[in-house]
Amino acid sequence: MKKYEVVSLIPARGGSERIPRKNIKMMAGKPMMAWSIEASLKSKYITRTFVSTEDQEIKEIALKYGAEVVDRPAELSEGQISIDFVLFHLRYHLWKKRYQPDYIIFLHPTSPLRTEKHIDEAFEMYFNSDFPLLLSVSPTSYSACDTYSIEENGQLKPLLTIKDRRHYEKFRGEFHEKPLLYRDDGFLSIGPYHGTDYFSFLAINGASLAYKVSPENAIDVDTPLDFQIAEMLLNKRIEKDKK
Repeated sequence: MKKYEVVSLIPARGGSERIPRKNIKMMAGKPMMAWSIEASLKSKYITRTFVSTEDQEIKEIALKYGAEVVDRPAELSEGQISIDFVLFHLRYHLWKKRYQPDYIIFLHPTSPLRTEKHIDEAFEMYFNSDFPLLLSVSPTSYSACDTYSIEENGQLKPLLTIKDRRHYEKFRGEFHEKPLLYRDDGFLSIGPYHGTDYFSFLAINGASLAYKVSPENAIDVDTPLDFQIAEMLLNKRIEKDKK
């Protein structure tokens, strides 16, 4: 494979609601985000590893573990900010330094079970395909047919209309079982560095290649229970590697 400039972007803001300071909370002997930094640095394809943050303590830890840091403005560090805006800021930062890579890999720090082997396997899949984007997915037992919202008065509201539900049930009946569905797990995503202004658009509209991740590796740490499970699995992996 020809040598390309491939950067990883690890967005790590200081604020988190369910687990305070979760990106730097100790997990299996090191700050949680360090697992993503180390996986990126060990990848045979990633040229440079960037952590984007507004937080000084996160910055210091990222530098300690070998990443480069992009100082992100506080207004781009709110919980609902799209990853596209974080990407725009990285591109502006690198443009000022006259550095223009070929590809970018998003590595969220909340997926600590990701390894360099996953990254390299996914990049090879993407590079040898004709898709503009690669997204990681993992199996889910839930379906849109079984999903509801709850109105203010407590009433259940189906996500699908009656017509959609009938179509889905017919489809399910033809296969005699519920079709296997997948969810976007945030494990990793890959795209061209130039032309990713519409990253979210591509993902939503399905113009992407699927990289399947096992449920045990795809844990996205969002709650204290997620954190405990991820740490347990990491410790088991560490013990196994010692043998």
